[in-house]
Amino acid sequence: MKTMKEIAQLALDVQNASNLSGIVHSFSEIMPDLRARLMEELGDEGFSTDKLNMHHVCILFSDKIASLTYSASPRLFSEAYAWAQEQAVK
Repeated sequence: MKTMKEIAQLALDVQNASNLSGIVHSFSEIMPDLRARLMEELGDEGFSTDKLNMHHVCILFSDKIASLTYSASPRLFSEAYAWAQEQAVK
């Protein structure tokens, strides 16, 4: 299991990355470790999925993903959503 220091360093490292699949893969790999570290820190009663989702590490990763995919654009999101709906019913 990665330490919080290692997790934080990965979140910083991806800020200079440009390979979306590598970033998503790294994010997926560290989430169990981040969850475990937060549960250690907060305990079962203090931990929540919302706290995990809003953790600084998650924000850094998700912001980088958003910047590479331009998903902050309402128009692009709307087009992507419509495309996915159309494909799902084929």
